This record gives sequence, structure tokens and C-alpha cells, in this order.
Amino acid sequence: MQDFDPGPDEVFNMDSWSGYPLARQRLVDTLSARSQRNTVILTGDVQSSWVGQLHQEAQNVKSPCLAAEFIGTSVSSGGEGVETSERSTGVLSANPQIRYFNGRRGYVRCEVSAKSWRTDYRPVGYVAKAGAPIQTKASFQIEPGRLTVEKA
Repeated sequence: MQDFDPGPDEVFNMDSWSGYPLARQRLVDTLSARSQRNTVILTGDVQSSWVGQLHQEAQNVKSPCLAAEFIGTSVSSGGEGVETSERSTGVLSANPQIRYFNGRRGYVRCEVSAKSWRTDYRPVGYVAKAGAPIQTKASFQIEPGRLTVEKA
């Protein structure tokens, strides 16, 4: 769940975990019952990139981490996008379970092996014309047995 108000009020996006508390709880219960902690959620369709951790208690990062979550943007929908904004900075400060945000268009590249998971966020410089430069803006890794998402 993401609180979009960094102040004392709470504002939630009802088209995310916040809008589906029963479905979220069923997933949390299922993941909590598993002895192996290696779940990674890879999703998208929010026109921005995010990295987070799914904790047993939504707003409590001290509760057990049950899954890592990587959200990728689209390559070209919604215009150029912005790297960061005042709103995204506020969201990050109010949600310690969220580790990264970038609003530029691009893609996510994941390398998975028996010993590690690495995700690279690769935004493009622009989408309005061909030939945009691309770079790896941020990389994250997960080690076996540890679901905490760390910058690589």
C-alpha cells in the first residue's frame, strides 16, 4: 500500500494494493505460510517505475518481508515522463517500503540465476522520435534467502 500524502493524512491509489485489501491479505497469508522466502512480483502498467517490498503488515517495514516487487513502465505511452517530481519525493518519504521511483519511459531488464536476481531500470532519453539514448539508471539485487531489495 502506498500513502500518497506525506503529511498526517492518508491518500491511497485504489487501483493498487490499497484498493484490494482482501486480495492482498490472501496473498500475504499464502506467502506467510510458505517456508521458502523467494517470491518476486514483476508487474507494470502504471507509466512509471517503482521498486518495493511487500511486508506482512502493509505499513510496517519491521514486519517480515514476504516478496520483492519490481514495477516497470511502458516504453512509450504517456509522453516523455519525468525522472522525479515533488509528489514522488513525498511518496518515497512517506513509504519506506518503496525503494525507488522513476517516471521516465523505458524498460526493466531482469537477470535471474539460482544464486541471485538482478533488475536494471533502463529509461530512455525521449520517446517522441527514434534514436533515443538508453542507460541503466538504477540496479537492484536480491540474494537467496534474503528478500530485501538492495541497490546493486
